[in-house]
Amino acid sequence: MAEQAPTGKLPIEGEAHDLIVLAGGAGSRMDNADKGLVTVQGSPLVGRILERLAGSAGHIIISANRNQQAYAAFGDTVVSDRRDGFCGPLAGIEAALAVTRSAACVVMPCDMPALPADLPAALLAGLGADRTAAYLHDGQRAQPLCLALRCQAAAASLAAWLDAGERSVIRWLEQIGAARVDGSHWPADCWLNINDADALEKVNAGP
Repeated sequence: MAEQAPTGKLPIEGEAHDLIVLAGGAGSRMDNADKGLVTVQGSPLVGRILERLAGSAGHIIISANRNQQAYAAFGDTVVSDRRDGFCGPLAGIEAALAVTRSAACVVMPCDMPALPADLPAALLAGLGADRTAAYLHDGQRAQPLCLALRCQAAAASLAAWLDAGERSVIRWLEQIGAARVDGSHWPADCWLNINDADALEKVNAGP
């Protein structure tokens, strides 16, 4: 299907964008812990992400379905899914898009604490003149939760996708013709993903 026409202008260099951090998962692979608040080498995961990526963002939105007061210490706005149950990361993005303040935003997962600081700029550049979305390919695999969006166009498309019962992030991105941003020039350790209890234990144990 052809991509929807983008709505809103692409931020020019130096103009603020919104940053959405996804921390709303059920934590089933983390012994049901709230993943964004687990401690990695002394700091909560959500804090480590923001230390690296928040500098260029004008408005920080955290998607969280638990412990909203704790997350409020890290972001400007905390949102919870509008849909019942844990419907996956797209539901978190949908809720966050409803409170964005800029024409474009960057979305990042809370469990990748080593992402490169210049990744948001690369993803926003990937939107070009006519894309609704751009997502990262790290050189080995797609990272569909590292993405940039034109907020208004993405919100309309995403709501329709979820209303149809769809949940796949990559299939939604393919459906709207998202651009793929090549991340192969960054070191492989940038893509560290602490998505289960074993990975957390290994990182905290150190070398």
